[in-house]
Amino acid sequence: MIKVDTREKQNAHITKFFEENGIEFCTDKTCYIGDYCNTENPNVYVERKNSWDELAGNCGKNHDRFRRELERLDDCGGKMIILVETNVSLLEWKPKRTKMTAEQIDKILTAWAHKHKVSVMTTTKDQAGLWIYKILTGVKANG
Repeated sequence: MIKVDTREKQNAHITKFFEENGIEFCTDKTCYIGDYCNTENPNVYVERKNSWDELAGNCGKNHDRFRRELERLDDCGGKMIILVETNVSLLEWKPKRTKMTAEQIDKILTAWAHKHKVSVMTTTKDQAGLWIYKILTGVKANG
């Protein structure tokens, strides 16, 4: 079963995908790490971001909160996929709500990847639910 953090905002498109495809999920306000996890494989987490701007907030002004989340990830030995809903690569992205540059964010993400079991991938909004399911259940990309 996929656990969805109740603090996760604007995710109706994801829960709709789960419902339409018979994917069992529950909401829980106490997700220890990330926005989504699989209760049968609890060491894989998905942290969904609706844009590079939202991720920039985690790299900048919300860095301390996100760092604590990464420390919890390290403590449990898990891995996290940060899933950004965008069709623009980071280096093509133009910031709207931050002074951080794509290069600065890229350096932070690279540092996180070296220090923690974290990786970043992008997807379109309409494919986000499918990718969350695939990541959490281990279904291959073409499966």
